[in-house]
Amino acid sequence: MKLDRQRAQQLVALLSEVPSSANAVKAITAQLRDAANTEIDVNEGWIANPAMRHDKVRQFAAQLDQSSFSAFRPAQPRTPFSQLPRFTVAEHWDMDSTPQFARELSRKLGTRPPAIEAAIMLASLKHDIRYYYAGDVPAKTATDAAFAEEIRTYGQLLGVDATLASIVDQFAVTLGGGAPFKEAYSWSYGVPVAERGYTPLAAGQKELIESHATAIANDVIRQLAAGTFVFTPQQQAVLIPSVKASLQQLARALVERGL
Repeated sequence: MKLDRQRAQQLVALLSEVPSSANAVKAITAQLRDAANTEIDVNEGWIANPAMRHDKVRQFAAQLDQSSFSAFRPAQPRTPFSQLPRFTVAEHWDMDSTPQFARELSRKLGTRPPAIEAAIMLASLKHDIRYYYAGDVPAKTATDAAFAEEIRTYGQLLGVDATLASIVDQFAVTLGGGAPFKEAYSWSYGVPVAERGYTPLAAGQKELIESHATAIANDVIRQLAAGTFVFTPQQQAVLIPSVKASLQQLARALVERGL
């Protein structure tokens, strides 16, 4: 199965609208069933039950994950971390890759409030950095899991339950962020095209990447908290005042607790 990130995000965007339309859920489930090439039970019971809905999303993710990892590029020598162009926040942090139509629909329906958006946006920073430098399949799996955990943690700091958002966003990146590595945001997008794929890192490289990611994230958080962070036009395009305010509130909470 080949499913690019944009299509994956369209699927989970619709899936995240579960409470609003049973018909929409049935339609998206049919698409998921077709994409995964497997039978997925659809009934009214789980549509209206949040706990069952969470379980269903996990089920979809697990089934589609098996297909999304069906073809790996063979491991080959990788340019060392020290020789790669550095990740830059202005150029590489897109903040929110959700398709515009889905973002606007979620805001209109109130299904993804500003606090949830802010949690996702800030969690995406380290996630983008880790994707930039990449590694092997277990590294991607761990990166996507860490992304979901940060969304939940940041949601808690803002007083909201971001569980469902963390599940569907992890689902999106798990499915849409890997093979065939052709998008500008695919796993390993920071390395030369010929080297992209699931490649084990040399000894010590993972630690360097994590240290680099933490340093960049902490610097951005401090600037957001102080109100001095300068958003690029591309970043401004996905922001609305309420989300920007939630980002600053989240950053201040993180600074207060020592990051």
